[in-house]
Formats: sequence, C-alpha cells, structure tokens
Amino acid sequence: MSNNPWWDSENGEIVEDRPLPSAVRLAPDYGAELPLWGQGFGNIGWEFTKFTPELLDRLADWQQEFETHYNWESGWSSARVRERWTKAGTELARDVRAELGDRAELVVDLWPRSGR
Repeated sequence: MSNNPWWDSENGEIVEDRPLPSAVRLAPDYGAELPLWGQGFGNIGWEFTKFTPELLDRLADWQQEFETHYNWESGWSSARVRERWTKAGTELARDVRAELGDRAELVVDLWPRSGR
C-alpha cells in the first residue's frame, strides 16, 4: 500500500458522479499527478476515474518515471529506460481500457517514446 491519496479510506469513499469526457488521453506531461487528460477536464483527477488503487499507483509510477528520466531537451536518460517506460505504457493502456469499459474511449499518446 502506498501513501497516495486514493488509498486513504476516507478519500476512497469519495466517488465523483461527474462523467468522464468521451475520450480520455493517456499521455505524460510534466507536473501531472496522473497521465490522464480530457477535453474540458485538463488533467483528470483520480477521483473521477473510479479506477482501482493499484491501477492508480501504476499510472502515478509511470508518470513519475517519465518525469525522472525524460528531459525535454536531451531526451531519455537511456534507451533501456525508454523501452521499459514504453512497454509499461502499453500494458497500462490495456488495463486502463479494461477499467474504463464503455465510460470513455482511450487515446494513447506515448509521444516521448521516439526521443533519444
């Protein structure tokens, strides 16, 4: 169990009924808690996703790996890290799609994968 807010039982009981945008974009960006975006939402907060805490942890870890190892000027810290991150993103996309079900379409944008 992590220290992320979605594991807190008080916060875990708060489930927003606001619908997700029709398309959710899985893409990293600097400063995001989770790499999830939607038109009219901007960065989508975990409270709106109704995802399991385990999936939210994986999304947060993937986002953090991007922030730690990708520099907008010089690219990835290594090809090995880039490949690991890309593979994890592909697996995340599969699992996010499964948890989204028919609530939204998932658009995957792994834009930094081709960078150095």
